[in-house]
Amino acid sequence: MKLRSHNRFGNWVAQFFRAFQSNHLITLPGTLKAKITTLLVLLAAAFVWLCLPAATDSHRIAFACFLPFVAGWIIFKKRNSFWWPPLIIILLILSLGAIYLTASHHVDHWFVGRFVKLITAFLAATFLCWTFVRLGLPKAVARAQVNAFLFFSIAFPFFMFITAFAWWFCAVEINTYPSRPVVRNSTEFAKAYEDYILDYKGLILVGRVGDLTRQDIKIGTPQDFVAYYETSLASFGKSSPASWYPLHYTVTMLDGTEVQVEGNTSRLQTFDWPAPPAFSRYHGLKHGALVAIWADPYQTSDSQVGQKSWALQNTRIIAHGSAENFVENFLRPGVRTARVFGWVGFGCMFASVIPFVLGLRRCFWLRKHGSEGAPKLSSDSAGE
Repeated sequence: MKLRSHNRFGNWVAQFFRAFQSNHLITLPGTLKAKITTLLVLLAAAFVWLCLPAATDSHRIAFACFLPFVAGWIIFKKRNSFWWPPLIIILLILSLGAIYLTASHHVDHWFVGRFVKLITAFLAATFLCWTFVRLGLPKAVARAQVNAFLFFSIAFPFFMFITAFAWWFCAVEINTYPSRPVVRNSTEFAKAYEDYILDYKGLILVGRVGDLTRQDIKIGTPQDFVAYYETSLASFGKSSPASWYPLHYTVTMLDGTEVQVEGNTSRLQTFDWPAPPAFSRYHGLKHGALVAIWADPYQTSDSQVGQKSWALQNTRIIAHGSAENFVENFLRPGVRTARVFGWVGFGCMFASVIPFVLGLRRCFWLRKHGSEGAPKLSSDSAGE
C-alpha cells in the first residue's frame, strides 16, 4: 500500500513538471537587460538624493506613494510577460524598504534585520506561485492531471501563506518586547528565571559592567574600555575600523550580585555607547558604567562547592544607561518599525489566496472539460 501511494505521488509530480515542457527556453532579452539597468540607475540616483540632508520625510512619503503607481503601470503594460511582473514587484518591495531605511532616525536597523530573511522567503514563495500560475496551469489539459495540480494548488499557496504568517508573527512578537521584565537584584532575577520557562523572549538586566575598582580611571587609550568599537570608515589600503568585545562581561547588580553575561559579537548588538571627548571615534563602555542588557537567563553551579550563580546567554543588545532609556529609545521605536512591516505581512497572507483560487478553478475546469487521455509526453519520455 505504501509503495502504491509513493508511485501515485511520483506520477503526480511527473505530470506536473511535464506541463512545463516546451520547445522554447525562457530567456532574458537584451532590451530587457538595458531597461532594467536604466531603471536601477534611476532608483539609485533617487535614493542617493533621499539620503542627503535636504531630503525630508515628506519627500520620502511622496516618493513611496509614487512608486506603486509606476510599478502598477509597468505591470499592466507587461502583463503578458513572464519576467516583468515578478521583477517589478521585487524591485518595488526593495525600493520601499530602502526608502524607509533612509529615515535612519526613525528606524532601528536591528529590528529591520529580523524581517530580511522572512521577506526573502516570502518573495521566493511568491515567485514559485507565479511560475505555477503562468507556466503550469495553462498547460494542464488532461483530466488525469487533476490530482497533481490540485496538490500543487494547495502546496505552493500554503508555502506562500506560511512565510507571510511568519513575517507577520515576528512583528506581533516584537510588540511585546517593551514589557520585558527588568532585573536589578538577585530576587528579581530568580523570579524572572522561573517565568522564563513560559516566556522565551528574555529579560533586561541592569547593573554596573566590568571591574568596579577601576570605575574612576580616566580613559587614556581604547584598551581602557571594557568593550569598544570604532566608527570611522577605513580609507583605501588601510585596515578596517577597530573593535573589541570580550567573550563574557561581568555585571554587578545593585545588590552586589555578580552575573556573567555572554558577550556580543557585532556593533548591531550595542546601543547608545558613549564616546569620550579624547577618543571621539571610539564608542565604548568604561568600567563601572551603568548598562541594560537584554538576554536570556540561566543558572550555573560549581560542582565542587555546590554554589549556584546567575548568568545570561544569547545576548541580544547591550545598552548604555538605564532600563527606562533602553525601552523608550530602542524598544519602542522598534515596535513602531515592526508595526509597519507587520501590516504589510498581514496583507501578504491574503495574497496567497490568489494562486489557490486560480489553481482550484483550473482543477474544476479539468474535471469537466479535460481530455480523457493521458497528457502528451515528449519524444524522449515516450521512448522510455
